[in-house]
Amino acid sequence: MKEEVVYLIGRKNTDFVKIGITGNLDSRFQTIKEKYKDIELLAYYICPDRKYSANLEKKLHNLLEHKRTQFEWFILKTDEILLVHDCIINFHKVYCHKFELRFKEIEYNNSYKVYIPNWDNKPYFF
Repeated sequence: MKEEVVYLIGRKNTDFVKIGITGNLDSRFQTIKEKYKDIELLAYYICPDRKYSANLEKKLHNLLEHKRTQFEWFILKTDEILLVHDCIINFHKVYCHKFELRFKEIEYNNSYKVYIPNWDNKPYFF
């Protein structure tokens, strides 16, 4: 994937979530996977350009500063992941007219539901 994205990557069976940006999600995912074998892509949000994605990432990091463990890693419960999702949607509504979101609902940790990329269906557009 060669698009500017904000992504959420989680470590399986934990509450550790990385919030970052990249211009190549596939490559970035593989790089992180070399260090952390137990990761999964929770969500990604396609942005119109690097400036937009960097601004969005900064706002999310500031919002979640009290949950930060190190660098771009945060300890987030499922409801906080959904809060991040809502913040991204609201950010889009204020700052952008062209934004693409791909997700589907699945079970997480056998009891919660979160949104992850929907590889099988067409993306949702706002």
